[in-house]
Amino acid sequence: MKSKNPDVFPSKKELLEAEMSNSEEARKCISLFMKPKQVLIHRRLQVSILLSISLSICCVDDLLV
Repeated sequence: MKSKNPDVFPSKKELLEAEMSNSEEARKCISLFMKPKQVLIHRRLQVSILLSISLSICCVDDLLV
Protein backbone atom coordinates (compact mmCIF):
# COMPACT_ATOMS: atom_id res chain seq x y z
CA MET A 1 0.00 0.00 0.00
CA LYS A 2 1.38 3.37 -1.03
CA SER A 3 0.98 6.30 1.33
CA LYS A 4 -0.10 9.53 -0.36
CA ASN A 5 2.38 12.31 0.32
CA PRO A 6 0.78 15.77 -0.17
CA ASP A 7 4.15 17.36 -0.96
CA VAL A 8 4.72 15.11 -3.96
CA PHE A 9 3.19 16.31 -7.21
CA PRO A 10 0.57 13.99 -8.72
CA SER A 11 1.67 11.78 -11.60
CA LYS A 12 0.42 12.31 -15.17
CA LYS A 13 -1.85 9.31 -14.74
CA GLU A 14 -3.39 10.83 -11.62
CA LEU A 15 -3.86 14.15 -13.42
CA LEU A 16 -5.57 12.41 -16.33
CA GLU A 17 -7.86 10.52 -13.96
CA ALA A 18 -8.62 13.79 -12.20
CA GLU A 19 -9.50 15.45 -15.50
CA MET A 20 -11.79 12.57 -16.44
CA SER A 21 -13.74 12.69 -13.18
CA ASN A 22 -15.45 15.86 -11.99
CA SER A 23 -15.10 15.26 -8.28
CA GLU A 24 -14.09 18.09 -5.94
CA GLU A 25 -10.93 16.26 -4.86
CA ALA A 26 -9.85 15.90 -8.48
CA ARG A 27 -10.24 19.63 -9.10
CA LYS A 28 -8.27 20.35 -5.92
CA CYS A 29 -5.54 17.98 -7.10
CA ILE A 30 -5.25 19.78 -10.43
CA SER A 31 -5.30 23.27 -8.91
CA LEU A 32 -2.57 22.27 -6.43
CA PHE A 33 -0.48 20.94 -9.31
CA MET A 34 -0.98 24.12 -11.32
CA LYS A 35 0.19 26.36 -8.46
CA PRO A 36 3.39 28.19 -9.35
CA LYS A 37 6.55 26.67 -7.96
CA GLN A 38 7.41 30.12 -6.55
CA VAL A 39 5.03 29.43 -3.68
CA LEU A 40 7.02 26.35 -2.68
CA ILE A 41 10.32 28.22 -3.00
CA HIS A 42 8.94 31.11 -0.95
CA ARG A 43 7.81 28.72 1.79
CA ARG A 44 11.21 27.03 1.91
CA LEU A 45 12.88 30.43 2.08
CA GLN A 46 10.67 31.45 4.99
CA VAL A 47 11.51 28.26 6.86
CA SER A 48 15.25 28.66 6.32
CA ILE A 49 15.11 32.31 7.44
CA LEU A 50 13.19 31.34 10.59
CA LEU A 51 15.69 28.58 11.30
CA SER A 52 18.68 30.88 10.92
CA ILE A 53 17.07 33.50 13.16
CA SER A 54 16.31 30.97 15.89
CA LEU A 55 19.82 29.54 15.61
CA SER A 56 21.41 32.96 15.92
CA ILE A 57 19.25 33.72 18.98
CA CYS A 58 20.43 30.47 20.60
CA CYS A 59 24.05 31.39 19.91
CA VAL A 60 23.57 34.84 21.44
CA ASP A 61 21.97 33.27 24.51
CA ASP A 62 24.98 30.98 24.90
CA LEU A 63 27.38 33.92 24.67
CA LEU A 64 25.49 35.97 27.26
CA VAL A 65 25.40 33.19 29.83
